Amino acid sequence: MKSFKIIISIYNSAMGFMVTCIGAKPYRFKIETGTGEQNGTVVKLLPKNKWVAEHVSVKYFTKENIRRLGLLIEEQKPKWAIS
Repeated sequence: MKSFKIIISIYNSAMGFMVTCIGAKPYRFKIETGTGEQNGTVVKLLPKNKWVAEHVSVKYFTKENIRRLGLLIEEQKPKWAIS
């Protein structure tokens, strides 16, 4: 699957993230910034549309920011198909 980009505001700055689906049932996504970090953050969609982080590589990925990213990922649902 191709990655897609989402942008949220963190600390009053627009932050862009590349999102790639890396697993299905449960859905798992790798989220990377453009800063060349070694490991991206991995988030997972649990039943009842609850988002949790399995691995956090960026300090500003708070529960609220993970939830906000999750909602934007949900809007991209047609792109989740894994080839």
